[in-house]
Amino acid sequence: MADEPTTGATDPQQGAAPTAEEQRAALDKRIEQVHAEEQRLLAERRALNKQLRAQGHDEIADLISGPVVPDEPTPAPAPEPAPKHAAPLIATATPSAQQVAKAGKGILRKNGEHISPNFVSLLGHTVTRTTATYAVLCAVAGAFMVPLFISLAVQAGTDISDGGNTGNLFVTLVVFAVECLLLFGLCAGFPILALRMVRGEDKGRLHLVEVMVVEVSGVILCHLMVFGMTSTLVIYGLVSALLIALHSYWDPELALERANRKTDTESLRDMIRSTSDERTVVPGKRSGKGYITLNFFNIFWIFTIASVLGLIVETVTHLVIFHAYQDRAGMLWGPLSPIYGFGALLMTIALNRFHDKPWWFIFLVSAVIGGAFEFFTSWFLQTAFGITAWDYSGTFLNIDGRTNFMYMCCWGALGLVWVKLFLPVMLWFVKKIPWGWRYTLTTICAILMIFDGAATLVAIDCWYLREAGVPETTPIEKFCAVHYDNSYMEDRFQTMSMDVKSTARTK
Repeated sequence: MADEPTTGATDPQQGAAPTAEEQRAALDKRIEQVHAEEQRLLAERRALNKQLRAQGHDEIADLISGPVVPDEPTPAPAPEPAPKHAAPLIATATPSAQQVAKAGKGILRKNGEHISPNFVSLLGHTVTRTTATYAVLCAVAGAFMVPLFISLAVQAGTDISDGGNTGNLFVTLVVFAVECLLLFGLCAGFPILALRMVRGEDKGRLHLVEVMVVEVSGVILCHLMVFGMTSTLVIYGLVSALLIALHSYWDPELALERANRKTDTESLRDMIRSTSDERTVVPGKRSGKGYITLNFFNIFWIFTIASVLGLIVETVTHLVIFHAYQDRAGMLWGPLSPIYGFGALLMTIALNRFHDKPWWFIFLVSAVIGGAFEFFTSWFLQTAFGITAWDYSGTFLNIDGRTNFMYMCCWGALGLVWVKLFLPVMLWFVKKIPWGWRYTLTTICAILMIFDGAATLVAIDCWYLREAGVPETTPIEKFCAVHYDNSYMEDRFQTMSMDVKSTARTK
C-alpha cells in the first residue's frame, strides 16, 4: 500500500489538496507508526544484547576463577615433559583442552589478538595465575592475623595494668573485646577464602569478601578508640587494599568491562555506552537488583561527590542562618566533609533495592540511618580523640546531645533528594568519564583521598597527644607540632572541641 501523502499533492479521488490540518494529522499518524516500529526494534535489540551479555558474563567468569582440575583429568599433550621430581607449591601447569575451552579465549585486543590466561598448579589444582596469587596473599594475611591478634592482646593488657586508661575503663575493655572478635573473624575468613579460590568454589565469594571488609573496617575503628594512630593500622590498610582488589577482581560487571574495554565491536559499544543499558536504566526497571552496582568504583565516587555537596550545603545553610562564614570541612585538606560522604554511602547501600518505594518510606529510612550514623560518629570522635564536634543538648527530642528530631528530619530530606535526584545525576556524570581514563582516574583520586584521610587522623591524634601532655618524640609528632599546632587545628576544625578525659584510650 502506498504511503499516505505528506505534502500538498492533490488527492485524485477528492480533486483537492488536503488542508494543513489534514497534513499535520497524517504526519502525526505516520510518526506514531514509526515510533511503534522503533520500540519494537529496540525491544528485540535489548533481548539480543541481554543474551550477548549473559554469554559474556559466563565466559569472563570462567576466565576469572579459572578451571579446576577434576579428580581424573583428561590427559592432554604437553609441550614439555612433566618433571620427575615432586611439584612445588606453585608451578606452571598445562591445562587440558577442555579446561582451556572452559576458561574462554581470553581478553580480545582491538587488533584481534587474544590474551590467554596463564595457568599454574597450586596444591594439586590448576588455576589461573591471578587466582593463585590472590589465594597465596589471602593465606599469608590469615597466617599473619594470628600473631597480630596475640601481640595486641599483650599490648592492651600491659598498657592497662601499667597505667590504666585516660577515660572509662569499661568502655575500653568492651571496645577491645569487639576488636578481638572481629580479628578472630578475619583470622578464620582468610584461610577459608584462600581454600575456596584454590578449589574453584565461587558461590557466595563476593558476600564473604564484603563481610570481611566490614570486619576490617570495624577493627580499624576499634583500634583507633583503644590505641590511637599506631603502625598496626598500616597492616590493616594493606588488608583492606587486598580485600578491595579481590572484590573488584571478582565483580562480574567490572570484570566484563576490563576484559572487553579494548574491543571495538558493535555489541560492546552498545553495552557500554548505551543510555538504555539495564545496569544504568532509570529507577524501577531493575527490580530486585538494586539501582546501582555496589563495587569500589561506584562507592568511591558516591563518597567523594557527597562529601563535596554536603560541605557546600552545610556551609551555605550556616551562612544563611547565622550570617557568618564558618569552616565546616572535616578533612585536613580540600573541601570535603566525610560525614556526608559516609552518610550518602550508607543510604545508598540501605536503599539500593528500595529506590522505587514511596517517598515517605525513603524519608523514614534515611532519617533513621542518618540519625544513627550521626550519633555513632559523635560517640566515636569522643571515644577515640575526646572531640565534641556538635552538641544538641536541650533541643527537642535529642538523644544524649548527639542527634535530635530536627536533624533526623534533615537527614531524611537529604536522603530523599539524594536517592531520587542526585544519585541518577551522579551516575550519568560518572558514565561520561571515558573508559580509558576511568580506572586510572579513580585509582589516583582514591590514593589522594586515602592520604588525606590518613593525614587528618594523624594530625588529630597528635593534637590529642599534645592536649594529653604527651611529649613529641617521633618525627611525625614533631612535624605536626610545627605545621599543625593547636591553633591551626582549632581554626581548621572550627566546630570541634577536645577533652582528653572522655576517651577510651590506653596510656
